[in-house]
Amino acid sequence: MALTPKPRDRRPAPVLLLIVALPAATLVAGVATLRVAGSDGLDVVGDPVRRIAQVQVVDHGPDQAARAAGLSALARRTGGRLEVRLDGTDAPYLDLRLEHPLDAARDRRLRLVREDAGRFTAPWPDEAVVWHLALSPPDNHWRLVGRWPQEGEGPIPLQPALAGP
Repeated sequence: MALTPKPRDRRPAPVLLLIVALPAATLVAGVATLRVAGSDGLDVVGDPVRRIAQVQVVDHGPDQAARAAGLSALARRTGGRLEVRLDGTDAPYLDLRLEHPLDAARDRRLRLVREDAGRFTAPWPDEAVVWHLALSPPDNHWRLVGRWPQEGEGPIPLQPALAGP
């Protein structure tokens, strides 16, 4: 009687799976983490900053100037246009920075043109986003900030970022 060899089991050994699968899963998770974090990091702000070690220091001079001048504004969307009411400036136009909450590449800048005394307008983007707003004159001497709700019609207050004393 001849012995017939048993068919060999074709399943890989559990130890071999650990040796190959664990480092491969770690590599895939590391690449996925880097893609989620993005190339610019998560601590990017729209204002010019001075970096000291891992701390970003923002110049609050424009906020203090707006507070000292007693400036505040109201923004309202009517149809496809944005209207900002602001007294106390004679600028021919104002710059409005719309900062996207998650993706700096989707930030926008609107130029608000003076229509009459205290009223500035510009076309409003159709994108429904919770924008962070920063309003300033051409020379960036002062700045008013606010938060635009996702489906906001207004009036949305724009005020200095720093509270009064």
